[in-house]
Amino acid sequence: MHVLVNDEQGRLTLARVPRWRQSLARLHGNRLDRELARGARPESDLQLAVRAMQLVSARTRALLSVSLGRADLAGRPRMVPVRNRAVLAEEAGHLEELSGALLSAGPVPVRGVAMVSLLLADGTGPLYRPGRASELGAVIRRAIQELTPGGYSVTYP
Repeated sequence: MHVLVNDEQGRLTLARVPRWRQSLARLHGNRLDRELARGARPESDLQLAVRAMQLVSARTRALLSVSLGRADLAGRPRMVPVRNRAVLAEEAGHLEELSGALLSAGPVPVRGVAMVSLLLADGTGPLYRPGRASELGAVIRRAIQELTPGGYSVTYP
């Protein structure tokens, strides 16, 4: 794997990434996803660049899309509280739009993909905490907004 990162002079440089660094980015995925969701530039750090590559891959985006579909199916996971499931039902159209944005061809903004990854993986987030159900719709709509064209995109192959 190769990624673009800033060198000491701030110029973009192509860096080869050994497998152990790729594994490390997966291991620290939650922390890196938080940084990317907040708007960190992937090229500012090698680990962020590696995680961005992992997130924007067609495979990862497809897996996230499937996970979004599972969160909104009739046999909803028991981990999602009832109140949050009601919000998910109200947001069904937006979830479908979000899923479609993840599956769009070509480059997608890494910030939006990181937001979806956090939504699904963060056990303290609005999907899984009853007290945060009111935030769920806003998070879903914000992720859709971030995934629309015109945002910052990682254009790795």
